[in-house]
Amino acid sequence: MTHPARSMLPMALAALLALAAPVHAQQNAQGNAQRSAQGSGASGSGIWTYGAHPLWGLSASVTTGGESVGLRCLPDRGFTHPAAALMLTPGLVRPHANFAPTEAIQRYRFVGDPAIGEGMIAQVPGGHFELQGSTCDVSLDSFKAARALLFYDETADVMALDDETAERAPGLIARIPLDGAKAAIDKLVRACPAIRKDIDNGCGI
Repeated sequence: MTHPARSMLPMALAALLALAAPVHAQQNAQGNAQRSAQGSGASGSGIWTYGAHPLWGLSASVTTGGESVGLRCLPDRGFTHPAAALMLTPGLVRPHANFAPTEAIQRYRFVGDPAIGEGMIAQVPGGHFELQGSTCDVSLDSFKAARALLFYDETADVMALDDETAERAPGLIARIPLDGAKAAIDKLVRACPAIRKDIDNGCGI
């Protein structure tokens, strides 16, 4: 005689597996999308390109070490409005106790160019962080002139670093190569009326 509880067990397991399958498939799809974003641009080779990025669309960008940096054109709305946007994936920024959960700090230094700094950057619906402003605000010229862009955590004093010490400093979280950045950004500039107007106008000054 078959025990009723034992005969129902295989059916229950099959039902649970059927319910779990869509969740597992969704998790796989999300993971594939993240890997696609990380491998975008020049297939994660660290060479800047101008083209479509899976997170922020048409832009000059690079992907390396699982992180992406990019610059994109904003609509031409006149001198008093932002002309360009800097985009960063979440691993390049750090939260701050005084900021909202959708805000973070970026601490950076260019190698081979004097531009350094730190400031707030906001998270946008796509999940990455974005700063909109003039071409000076997004350091357009530094991206074209420098050899690399370095990002640091909250323990670093970027003001105390120079080209000799910057790449060995404690707190370094990422080194973004700028190989091909000038050519990619030149294509962005040619395609973007707002950026060209901002450059001609001295960063909106």
